[in-house]
Amino acid sequence: MRAVRSRWGRRFIRRGGLVLAVVALAITGGVALSPRPDLTVLCSNNLDSCEAVADSFSARSGHRVKILRVSTSQALERLKGAGKSSEFDVWIGGPTHAYATAEAAGLLEPLPDLPAGPSATNSWFEVYGGILSLCVAADHDVRSWEELATRPLRIAAPSPLTSGTAATFLALQHMRLPDATPYLRGVDARVVTYTDSGMAPARLVATGFADVGITFAPYCDAARARGAAVRTVFPSEGTDYEVGGAAVLAGSPRRDIAISFLKFALSAHGQHVSAEAAFQAPIASTRQPTLYEQLDGLAVPVLHTDPYLLSETLTGLVEQWEREVYHARP
Repeated sequence: MRAVRSRWGRRFIRRGGLVLAVVALAITGGVALSPRPDLTVLCSNNLDSCEAVADSFSARSGHRVKILRVSTSQALERLKGAGKSSEFDVWIGGPTHAYATAEAAGLLEPLPDLPAGPSATNSWFEVYGGILSLCVAADHDVRSWEELATRPLRIAAPSPLTSGTAATFLALQHMRLPDATPYLRGVDARVVTYTDSGMAPARLVATGFADVGITFAPYCDAARARGAAVRTVFPSEGTDYEVGGAAVLAGSPRRDIAISFLKFALSAHGQHVSAEAAFQAPIASTRQPTLYEQLDGLAVPVLHTDPYLLSETLTGLVEQWEREVYHARP
């Protein structure tokens, strides 16, 4: 066989050999690929909060944690579709009514050895909270829910089809009004965009795209802390609040690690880490006001729906909104 003498040929062989060597090393583990996580967490909370808890847990335990952020409604549908063969081990964040729905579907692992929580089967737990609010641009004066349906405002609102924040908003309006549909039509007429998550409206007000956003107070507080000219308003007619849940998913092959992660997330330190990353209120803390202490300090009425009741009625509320408001536009 004749030797290859051209410089192009020699260069091709060297490069080709290098590529083959890299592929071979990757196959045999000689190249450092991303290590497989010890735990996979489905996050329906603010991503910063989930990552802060995961990083703190990893530093203490040595376990690698993978986080995937998915909005509450989409997360619930994903878990329903997977059943007990989910790729996830833990679900954290999103309102507890979604956890009540997952509990009824048998998607959560009962944990009788953990201190009793609000769950009937002790399969989901309260980990943080936030109060429903308006995020208002500094050059606007909005103080009530009614103004959203009557004034010429640009509103950013979470979509009831995907967002847990929107579920809280819908439930509140049906609690305070005998017939909420005319009001919701008035709001819809002023909505410039519906967002997939309840966090986005605060960002849209902060960037000047909207005058008012319907969101939880922590997200508006965070935007203001970053320098945005916005303020948090609790409407004069009253407001509701969200309690964020956490649970180990049924069928997790890493059950012991998942329980360890959940215990850390529920601890006072874990809740402090989470709350500090996202301006949220912990449920239990000795270092900052808890959700219930914040609610006690509000100057407006507090209305709230039991998570099990909202779990049972939410589908009907969303379908009514879609039929009588969203698809009834002129």
